[in-house]
Amino acid sequence: MSAARTLFAEHGVAGVTMRRLAKAVGYTAPVLYAHFADKATLLRELCAEDAAHLLAAMQRAARASTPLAKLRAIGYAYVEFALAHPEPFRLMFLTPVPLDDLHRISAGRSADDPALACYALLRAAVEEAATAGDLPQGKAAVERTTQVVWGAAHGVVALQAILGASPDVRWSAVRPTARQLVDATLDGLVTRHRSGP
Repeated sequence: MSAARTLFAEHGVAGVTMRRLAKAVGYTAPVLYAHFADKATLLRELCAEDAAHLLAAMQRAARASTPLAKLRAIGYAYVEFALAHPEPFRLMFLTPVPLDDLHRISAGRSADDPALACYALLRAAVEEAATAGDLPQGKAAVERTTQVVWGAAHGVVALQAILGASPDVRWSAVRPTARQLVDATLDGLVTRHRSGP
């Protein structure tokens, strides 16, 4: 599975065929097809496996005592996952997936898919903070805030994963920079909400 993960991360989903995957893992294409109906099925299973690890980290973080501490801890857990597991992170969040494959992946997901559960857990934490009066309430506001918090946790680690080797940028240490963005985003959201429109 790690060979498939690496191939997808390096060449994108469109650049990898089942035949190429079979060769990389030392199987024939028919053997690979016996385990996975198609490339979308293999990709969905890889991402579900990786998302299960991310979900476990986010669930541990969600034990924090207050809604805002929970959101901060979830953001930090996302950053730590990206740093500790760069290949799964690249596969799940930075690998281009053709629209047809994306639809097949989505159609085959079960209701308890770990990738969906990661988003649901973050959204529930945002909703809890909104109910506590720390963030804007309402379905649209909670959805938007969830995506803003996810984007903050994702931003620095994604830039580093994509451009980290660039000689044009003198990168600061990733972990404290990513945490600073999570903190600044949450602090800004709370301050803006409490001070009113």
